[in-house]
Amino acid sequence: MAAEIGPVKLQELLSEDLSELVISLIRLATADRAGRAWGDCLNALSLLRGLAADDDRARTRLGREIETFTAKFRETYPRPVSSKSDAEAVVKAVLDFVGRAALVAACPAYSQGDWMKKVEEAVALHLQASSVLQPEWRLGLDVYEGVDSLPLMTIHKSKGLEYHTVIFVGLDDGAWWSFSRDQVEATAGFFVAFTRAKQRVLFTYCPARGHRNTIATLYEMLQRAGVPVITAG
Repeated sequence: MAAEIGPVKLQELLSEDLSELVISLIRLATADRAGRAWGDCLNALSLLRGLAADDDRARTRLGREIETFTAKFRETYPRPVSSKSDAEAVVKAVLDFVGRAALVAACPAYSQGDWMKKVEEAVALHLQASSVLQPEWRLGLDVYEGVDSLPLMTIHKSKGLEYHTVIFVGLDDGAWWSFSRDQVEATAGFFVAFTRAKQRVLFTYCPARGHRNTIATLYEMLQRAGVPVITAG
């Protein structure tokens, strides 16, 4: 079962624009060396504010605003937050700087109901849980983003994401029950997940767990493609 942070599933939270902006700006504000974080934040905020790529003057002004914000952030929050109230204050500070109206305009989902409020709440909860007992921001943010961890998700949630390696856990009739109902749609879903991998895809099957009669055509495609079979035991 997918982990949930407040009202939002964890994997869903990590791909939310609001979450990504908050973490990017905190990384920039607390890193010893800005590196890639500076360019990522400048480009993201330029898009939110509708700045043209060749408007050097406006981008320079925005750069100074970012420097002012990050300097104040480092002074106010030199160490990772340890309480929910502090985490909420951090998220609020970042969103106030980013501009809530601009974020809503760029992400239509945030104008629907109270979704933005739910995501903001989940970001604060996850930030606080990830930061507790961490001696520095970098470590807490790594925990937040699941650095060096293996994300577990449904095919639907994998859309738009990319990973070096993708593992199908249980390629059998039980896991792919929708195949018997709509073979075309299920096959399309299979390829959605398949193409999330940049370098490698692994498929697992356990005879004790289920059969693979209904989805035999998927195995036939893999065999025709030359996918090697490794038998354990």
